[in-house]
Amino acid sequence: MEGEGREDLFNWSDRPDDFDNTVKRRGDAVRWAEVHKAVAPEVTQEKMYLAIWVGAVMGYEERADISLQERIVAWLEEEKLYQPDRDGMPAAMEHSVGNFLSNLGTLKVTIFDEFREHSAQVDVQAFAPDQPDLRMPQYSTGSGVWAIHAPEAGVLMSWEYEGTAALIAMTDSARQKACPEDFFEGWYTDETTYSDVFNPKSFMRRKQ
Repeated sequence: MEGEGREDLFNWSDRPDDFDNTVKRRGDAVRWAEVHKAVAPEVTQEKMYLAIWVGAVMGYEERADISLQERIVAWLEEEKLYQPDRDGMPAAMEHSVGNFLSNLGTLKVTIFDEFREHSAQVDVQAFAPDQPDLRMPQYSTGSGVWAIHAPEAGVLMSWEYEGTAALIAMTDSARQKACPEDFFEGWYTDETTYSDVFNPKSFMRRKQ
């Protein structure tokens, strides 16, 4: 998250109760590609993004190259930037998500909690920066938003458990109205894309 005037960072335990509201109102998301270019342009995207993802969800890990993770953290602290620290939709991304949905022409969407056990309908206006950080009224685990469905527009956005990115599924007609690359950093997937996108199969042993 990048704030106005690059204010001092809050430690996790020192963050005020309205921290996410402040992030939504004043913060901007920083592209991972920008971090990659600034910190370690010599390493591959796979290695860099693995280090960022593991740092966000697990902390320092040998298999993700601790020295690289330390370089990332040092650069973020120097630039007064927060690293991803919340799976589900980040507060800093709500404005971009709202703009994306607005360009699809939809006025209401359905939001879901982490395990898709609870849902609620909200106005797209709720994603605007002048609105409170969007939270689930009912939830099984955390109160964050892990999925957004706009059936009439033909769009589903979904964040995974312990993830730092969303998967966007959309119809061809929806993509003609709003190309995701105009609003978000990312790339198109195909049948060869591994579902755990930042986690290569070599990172840990699997049965399959």
